[in-house]
Amino acid sequence: MAKLKIKVYPRGQEEPKRVVTIPLGVVRTVSKFVPAKAKTALGKKGIDLNEIASLTENEALRGNIAEIEEKDQRIVIAIE
Repeated sequence: MAKLKIKVYPRGQEEPKRVVTIPLGVVRTVSKFVPAKAKTALGKKGIDLNEIASLTENEALRGNIAEIEEKDQRIVIAIE
């Protein structure tokens, strides 16, 4: 089963500091329970959880769908 993975890498590191894995089958449901404050914070970084939930329905779409570079870390959102 494909999964949505969110990986957080410290600046300059090859290994992620944190990995969040969510089965695609529950992404739409989980996105409804994310607090509004968290959705707003993600939105400011250009991440729309509802759009990601829609993307997960396309079985042909796999790989990185978003990458955020910050001062001290890099965040990669991928469908694997």
